[in-house]
This record gives sequence, C-alpha cells and structure tokens, in this order.
Amino acid sequence: MSFNYGPNYRALIDALQQGGASAAEAMSDSRRSRGLATSSLVNRLGDKIDTPQSPQQAILTRFEKVKKDNDSLKERMKELGIEQDPVTEELEATEEVAPTSDFDPSMIDIALGALSDVESKGSGGYEAIGPVVKKGMYKGQRAYGNYQVMEGNIGPWTEKYYGERLTPEEFLKNPEAQDTVAENVILANWEKYGSIEDAVSVWFTGRPYKKAAGLGAADDNIGVPEYLNRWRTNYNKRYNESLGDDS
Repeated sequence: MSFNYGPNYRALIDALQQGGASAAEAMSDSRRSRGLATSSLVNRLGDKIDTPQSPQQAILTRFEKVKKDNDSLKERMKELGIEQDPVTEELEATEEVAPTSDFDPSMIDIALGALSDVESKGSGGYEAIGPVVKKGMYKGQRAYGNYQVMEGNIGPWTEKYYGERLTPEEFLKNPEAQDTVAENVILANWEKYGSIEDAVSVWFTGRPYKKAAGLGAADDNIGVPEYLNRWRTNYNKRYNESLGDDS
C-alpha cells in the first residue's frame, strides 16, 4: 500500500491546474507514459461528476477526491498506531510496547503461566482443544494444550525440543512435553528479538509486535495489541504474587 503520487501524477495535476496549452501537453505526455487521461478515462471520471466539467477539471476533481481519501486513511491508521515505512512501504505499529525490563530466563515459569492464562484458562488447560481454524496457513487445524500449539507444529517442535515426535493426541496427554516446547520456543524468540513481548507476539502471530500490529494480525477473537495487554496483565499479577504481593 502506498500513499505517494508518482512524478507523472504530480506533473499532470500541476499542469491541469495551470490549464490551457500546458494542460493539453500534460495530458498528451501522460497518455504516452502511463496511459493516463485517455478519452475512456475522462469519460469514466466524468460519469462520477454531477456537474458538467472540462476533461481537465474532471480529472483534477477525481484526483482531489482520491487524495482526500488517502489522507483520511492515513489519519485513521495514525489513530490506530500504524505507519508506513518510507523505504519498504510495509505497515508497522508506531506505538512501542513497554518492555518487561525485569524478565530473564529464570522467570520463564511466570511468562508461561501468563501465556496459559490467555490461551487456555477456563477452557481445559493442558487438555484444551481449540476450534478448527477457518483461514490462513493453519486452515483446517486445531490448537492443542495449555499453550494452544497448532497441530502442524506439534510434531516438529516435540521432536526438536522434547526429543520425541508426538502426535496431537499424545501431546495433549503430556504436560511435560507441552511445558518443554513452550519454554524453548518462547526463550528462543526472546533471545532472537530481545524482548519477552516480541517472543509472546511471535507465539501468537509468527511475527514480533511492531510487524504483527502493523499488519493487523489477529485470530477470530482478538488482535495482537489486546493479546499482549492480557498477557502482561497476567504476567504482572503472577510476578507480584511470586513476591508475596497479592494485590
């Protein structure tokens, strides 16, 4: 997605605003370079204008409407905390997630506990089975266990981290394997991206937070900002409880 008008569009708009011979020349040049301002385009644009206008004015009016629409979209994205990278043109979240500065590997049990709170609390824990995914790369699969590992990941991840390739049914009956897989995957992504929040975002979306939020990553029920908020709430609660603070 790009909000920038190319040089030909800019030149055409400037020429149309000047009118007369400059406008005619710009229309001719644009016809050759981009197929812009042909009679069929003028006719299509003219159909969208209620009042009679010259071809030049019809095109200029349409450009102004497109520009306003793009500006409105940019403002809406800004409100959502999303911006476009000027180089890659990829969308990214502009608001940073405050990192959990006190996290280190010795606190992985707290992080995993918070993860399980978000993923499966009240729906079965280690025996939880998620609904069938209806779209995306996991279409037709279910998530299993305390941390809701997708079916397609269970075999490779248990083989890599648990030393034994398990089926989803075997995985569901093996809390130790579930804990081992989640711990290793989360810590690997913590080391890779430098924050526990990014590691949790990767668990949920496959991407670190800024990339995931910029793309609007979500499942059927929740987007990544809300997912991270829920995880952090549970993490902080469990952390305080570990210090003897039940507030």
